[in-house]
Amino acid sequence: MKKNIFACILALVMVFSMALSVSAAEPADAALVLDVGNGKGTVTVDVYLQGGTGITNGQFAVTYDASVLTLVEVLTSDAYAVSSVNDEEAGTVSLAFRQ
Repeated sequence: MKKNIFACILALVMVFSMALSVSAAEPADAALVLDVGNGKGTVTVDVYLQGGTGITNGQFAVTYDASVLTLVEVLTSDAYAVSSVNDEEAGTVSLAFRQ
C-alpha cells in the first residue's frame, strides 16, 4: 500500500516537472493534460494536448525517479505525427510532435 501511494506521489511530481515548448507563441487556450492512473503495481501517465488551436508542433519531457520507477513502454497517438521519442536516458522521456 505504501509503495502504491509513493508511486502516485512520484507520478504527480512528474506532472509538475513537465514542460511544453512550441515553435510559435503558445495560444492561450493550450494546455497539456495529464491522466495519472495506478493499478496492480504500475503507474500510467497519459499526456495529451487540449485546445491549442494553431499549434502545429512542439515537444515536452516527462521526468521520473528512475531509482523507484521503471519505464516499461511509451505509446503514441495518431492525432499528431511523433517525430521523435527519446527514452534512452533513465528518468526522462522526451517527445517531439508535429501535426
